[in-house]
Amino acid sequence: MSNQQAAWDIRKEEILRQFSREELSLLEASTVRVRKARGEAVFLDEGESPKVYIVDEGYVRVCHLTGDGKRFIMGVLGPGEFFGAVTPDLSLESPEELLEVVREAKLLVIEAGVFHGILKNHPDMMLRLAQLLELKKRHFQKRLTSVLFKDITARTAELLLELFGKTGEDQLQITHQEIADMLGAARPVVSNVLSRMTKAGVLGKQGVALCLLNRAAMADLWENGAAALGVQS
Repeated sequence: MSNQQAAWDIRKEEILRQFSREELSLLEASTVRVRKARGEAVFLDEGESPKVYIVDEGYVRVCHLTGDGKRFIMGVLGPGEFFGAVTPDLSLESPEELLEVVREAKLLVIEAGVFHGILKNHPDMMLRLAQLLELKKRHFQKRLTSVLFKDITARTAELLLELFGKTGEDQLQITHQEIADMLGAARPVVSNVLSRMTKAGVLGKQGVALCLLNRAAMADLWENGAAALGVQS
């Protein structure tokens, strides 16, 4: 179990302890636990009522569908992160957005009306969720800028810093294909970038895990892309 998963399991228990027995029963009755395989999609406008989606295990990417059918990857969610109609009248959800599973995932799908009703009894939690939504919105805006103006080296560095930050460790269990899926890039291209990072001493390997050896150098790659490795993008 990763540090990210372990931290979420602990935090989940802390959150649940704040709810009354009646609230817990109501929440349990309105929650559906679903397991999704790699590559499966969850369309956020499915069903007749808005939902809250919480990642219990695994990774999913948030995608936006353009009018011509193209897909833009807005971000990656791991254990404990949420999407959808999280707070009343404040949602990042739209019919053009969906979740795609990168690594086999377990999702908690909660009826938004029930979730909002419980939140009204916990204003501090509602405020915290609103703050997190605002941070997530800013992150998505930065991701759009990155896709438009940064090369694949910079985008890979940005994603790795994000994932290493989520785990709280300098070691990450992830495959080249999963990184490519999160970026919407071809695996050989991503493997080439990771190889260059390894040769430069920015990344290392321990078994099947990637190790972050030089965080400052990775941040430089995020900022300057392939030029920081002395190669053209």
